[in-house]
Amino acid sequence: MSSAEALQTLADRYWDFRREEFPIEAVHTDTPPSSNDLFREAPEDYERRSRWAADMLVEFDALDLAGLTRAQRATHGLMRDELAAMVEIVACRGHLRPSIYPLGPDFTLGYWASSTNLNSLDDADRYLARLGHIPAALEGVRRSLILGVEQGFRYPKLVVERANGIARAQAGRAADDSQFLAPLSRLSARGAAFADLVARGRN
Repeated sequence: MSSAEALQTLADRYWDFRREEFPIEAVHTDTPPSSNDLFREAPEDYERRSRWAADMLVEFDALDLAGLTRAQRATHGLMRDELAAMVEIVACRGHLRPSIYPLGPDFTLGYWASSTNLNSLDDADRYLARLGHIPAALEGVRRSLILGVEQGFRYPKLVVERANGIARAQAGRAADDSQFLAPLSRLSARGAAFADLVARGRN
C-alpha cells in the first residue's frame, strides 16, 4: 500500500470515528452518525476518545510522509493535531472544565437547530428523535462539570452568571418561540400531512 493509500485509509477511519464521537458535526453530511446522540461530553467519552486517538497517533507517526503531496502532508498534519488534542485535553484535565459561556452546550444545540432544514416526514422523525437525546447530552456535560468542581476547577463569576442567565432565559421561553421548534414549524407550513409536527415537537 502506498503512503497516499495508507493516509486515505487512516482518514476514512478517522471520519468514521469522529462522526460517531462528535455526532453534531456529521448530522448534515452524507454520512450522518448511526445514533441520535448530539454530543458526547461525559468524562468517559473524553477518556475513550483519548485512548483511541493515542493508538491512532502511532499509525500516523509510522506513515512515510516522503511519498505524499503537499496537500496530503497538510491533511496528515491537521488530523494528527486533532488526534493529539484529544489526548492532551484529558492529560491536562481540560475536559473537566468544559466551555459554558459564550460557546457552551446551549450555543452548540442552538446552532444545530437553526441550521436544520427538514424536507420530509423521515427528516422530522429523526429530528424529533435527536431532540429526545438532548437531556442525555446535557447530563454528560453536567457530570464533567461536577467532577471538575470536585477536583478544584472553578469558573470566573461573570462566566457563571452569564451562562446561568442564558439557561434561565431559554427555559422561560414559550414553546412556540423555541429555536428547536422552528424547523418543525417551517415543515408543517407545507401542508396537512405535516400539520401535527409542531404538536409532536412540543411534547
